[in-house]
Amino acid sequence: MVIFFIVTTIMFMTLWLNTFWITKTPDIIKAIDREYQNMTDRGWDRIFLMFDLHGTIIKPNRTVGNTDIVYYPYAKETLQLISNQIDLDLNIYTCSHVDEVIAYQKQFKEDGIFFKYVNENPDVQTSGYGNYDKKPYMNVLFEDKAGFFGEDSWKPVYEYFKKRYEK
Repeated sequence: MVIFFIVTTIMFMTLWLNTFWITKTPDIIKAIDREYQNMTDRGWDRIFLMFDLHGTIIKPNRTVGNTDIVYYPYAKETLQLISNQIDLDLNIYTCSHVDEVIAYQKQFKEDGIFFKYVNENPDVQTSGYGNYDKKPYMNVLFEDKAGFFGEDSWKPVYEYFKKRYEK
């Protein structure tokens, strides 16, 4: 009876630790991994990453016309690291005004961050698989409203890409 109690207690504690204590892989990393695997399996030459700006890459200032950029921790470093990877296309997905987007892109370029498109992806056209006339094709979306929070979501993404690209 004592052995049963000890074994049951150990099993319960292991389950509890695995559920509440041990760090799990963030969902964004799972999504990135899945798309790299899809790229390999399907023979794609690249994957498409879409990034919201406010609340995701930069802190919102909630002032129309104010395009001052304050990056979240690890956002700038991550985007600099992945900007020139030939197997990634980085695109902006934002509701910012056109003049603001132009100012943001200028600053991003000065910071060594390069986005290919804004709110579109003409590299993937509407086909039998999907209609991309109003929603651009993307493999991974970085968006605070979808659960990617600039305050604390960037570090594991930075570590993931650093491990992948800085060998």
